[in-house]
Amino acid sequence: MKAHTMLLGRYIPGDSFVHTLDARVKLLSAFLFSLALFAINGALAFIVATIAVALGWHLSGVSWRILMKTFKLLGIFLFIFFMMQVVFVRTGEELVTIFSFPLYKEGVFGGLRVVWRTLLLFIAATLLTVTTLPLQLTSAFERLCMPLKKARVPVSELALVMSVAIRFLPTLAEELEKMVRAQTARGVVIRDQPLRRRVRTISFLLVPLMVRSLKRAEELAQAMEARGYVPGKHRTMWKKMKWTKRDTLTLLLSFVLIVVMISL
Repeated sequence: MKAHTMLLGRYIPGDSFVHTLDARVKLLSAFLFSLALFAINGALAFIVATIAVALGWHLSGVSWRILMKTFKLLGIFLFIFFMMQVVFVRTGEELVTIFSFPLYKEGVFGGLRVVWRTLLLFIAATLLTVTTLPLQLTSAFERLCMPLKKARVPVSELALVMSVAIRFLPTLAEELEKMVRAQTARGVVIRDQPLRRRVRTISFLLVPLMVRSLKRAEELAQAMEARGYVPGKHRTMWKKMKWTKRDTLTLLLSFVLIVVMISL
């Protein structure tokens, strides 16, 4: 998957309704929505969740075509998740037999639920990152977890780690794309190889990818030290977050949506 199609962790500037919401509303809504997805099993609840995610993405103003391009790599993992359910779940009514291998109702429908749930989680997480700056996510996480500081939980450090981890996702995709291009320049065309050999070739790229990631992390640590970052010290924010009536209404609608999903 090309780096420019890696949306998760990449911010896309805009002035849409979702972009202008308070980061705390988006983070809290995404968190509660994710919890609700693991609590539902009915098809009607999944349909409501899908409509909500589609509406949120439409209000973000980000092109659907860009989102569809990110499904290429995700589709491989979704297929693996589905096959694991089909192969290992051997309960329920037998639906069909393929090459002397019976497929059971619980395995097939359970696999579909896993795929549907994972896809919605991915889109919701992508919607959060493409409409919210990493710094805003860090501040929102720190504000929401502020009560944990009384229990001596390093909230600020955890928020920073979360922000850096999200931001590194597209960076790792760019590094992987550079290594694939280098292999292609040496005559190794990964796309033209059989599936088994393709997986083996990609696995060989994991070691240099890890080395480059550690190098990037070291450079980031040095840059933070040069700018006077000290863990545990209080830091002020240049841009203050403002909570408006629209944020309150959006959060209330999110709660209503989650209650409806769980009750279906």
